[in-house]
Amino acid sequence: MRKREKGFTLIEILTASCIASLIALLAIPNFLRVWQDVNERTAQETLRTIHQAMISYRGFNLSYPSTLSELADSESGPHYLNQSVAGGKKSGYLYRLDSSDRYTFRVSAIPENPGVSGNGTFVVTEAGVIQKITIAAPTVFPNVSTIGFLEK
Repeated sequence: MRKREKGFTLIEILTASCIASLIALLAIPNFLRVWQDVNERTAQETLRTIHQAMISYRGFNLSYPSTLSELADSESGPHYLNQSVAGGKKSGYLYRLDSSDRYTFRVSAIPENPGVSGNGTFVVTEAGVIQKITIAAPTVFPNVSTIGFLEK
């Protein structure tokens, strides 16, 4: 009789690695979706905070700021916004003051890596309504000259 050595057989190792791969295959996409949802909710909450800061700034200065950094670097009054948010980046989203004047403003939250850190672009205006903007992927048409229709 042969003496059985301690350890795992090749079949046992392959079976365990297949099971681990299947679990990872099922778990990773769900984890990424949850991560994107958290980033999108954080972006919406940050836009609410920026909106409140913009309204407060206008109440003190009689016009909206021309950049987000003015909300954190206000020399003549209080700081309206955290420096990290005023810097334009938080939780996988980039924040940008698209336009502002004495009466209106528009701030956008754009995913830093679309499809990875988030799927939606969000916008808030002076009205305080946060909108999700869905931008369809551009349609690429082939160059007509490469098809051969115009060749002589």
